[in-house]
Amino acid sequence: MSTFLALSLILLAAMALIGGRKGITSFAAFFFNIFLFLVILVLLNKNFPLWLAVFPGCLLIAAINLFFVNEYNLKTKTAFVSTIATLVLVIGLIYLLSAHAHIQGFGAEETEELGAFQMNIGISFQKIIRASLILSMMGAITDSAMAIASTLAEVHLHDPAMSQQGLFLSGMRMARDILGTTVNTLFFAFVGSYLGLIIWFGDLAYSASAIVNSKIFAEEMLTAATTGIGAIVILPVTALICSWAYSRPSIKNPPKKE
Repeated sequence: MSTFLALSLILLAAMALIGGRKGITSFAAFFFNIFLFLVILVLLNKNFPLWLAVFPGCLLIAAINLFFVNEYNLKTKTAFVSTIATLVLVIGLIYLLSAHAHIQGFGAEETEELGAFQMNIGISFQKIIRASLILSMMGAITDSAMAIASTLAEVHLHDPAMSQQGLFLSGMRMARDILGTTVNTLFFAFVGSYLGLIIWFGDLAYSASAIVNSKIFAEEMLTAATTGIGAIVILPVTALICSWAYSRPSIKNPPKKE
């Protein structure tokens, strides 16, 4: 048995033990997301426009993570709308940063390993870095959206008469609680992924300015920053949309069954 298969079975067992049917569904959703990611790569390789290759894929990823795993209900619908709204808000920032940061292509540290390969791959590196930034953000914003939507769904369940302002303030209190952990999670994910590179920088006596101006370091910091911004922006967006959705008269006072 390969290590990957063994770890996959352990992961499945843990998710099934803790999450039950929803844990198994989440495990299946993980492989659906991998399939969608491969489809996006194929479309980018075929020189499809970014909006046609990445945006529909992002919507499908969000739909799988929200509707397939957590069913189709008001909670997941508000989280889905919040995800789309945040993606639209942050996408302009991603285009602006990727145009002026000059981080597309490979860094000097990668040229030795890639020297034997053809660099003229016929794909815009600008488009690749934008696709990378957008896809890197999707997991964080759907996770944050679901956290706020679930919280406000519980608040509404226990106090259906709460006003829209009260729901929004409850959501923002929850947002402040998870804000610090979200940012720290992204930071440690970056450090953990590039720990070897950081040690290598130290062994080669890179100065602080050389590290900061390294293309690899700048690219990862930009990825972490845009992902963090998306994960932060979605918190008030989800709180606002959920508070509006749960304060509607049709939700607060549903028609009685005859």
